[in-house]
Amino acid sequence: MYGKQLGKQADTAAYIGKPGFNVLNLPKEEWSMANNDAWVQGGMDRGAPFMPASEPNPSSVFNLSRGELSVFGRELRQLFNGGYDIQGAQQGELLGPGQDWAAASGQ
Repeated sequence: MYGKQLGKQADTAAYIGKPGFNVLNLPKEEWSMANNDAWVQGGMDRGAPFMPASEPNPSSVFNLSRGELSVFGRELRQLFNGGYDIQGAQQGELLGPGQDWAAASGQ
């Protein structure tokens, strides 16, 4: 597995159905923040790597019109709070649990 895909829906859509990638792909009427949080938590509980499909930057992690974190920003915060090393995260880079994960995985 390459990683669970995080990011804007338009960016993660390119990974749906591709071998090695895991994308939360629910019908609009079934998607909820709670389902999204549970999907991220499930991966964290397994120590799964995550890969940003979007470039982490202020416009992708913060929703200016609502004055709050975007869904992508919430995902990154959830990873950080769960012990994932997200400092300097980039689009297409695997993120894993703990600071030692990157060195051990060759990232």
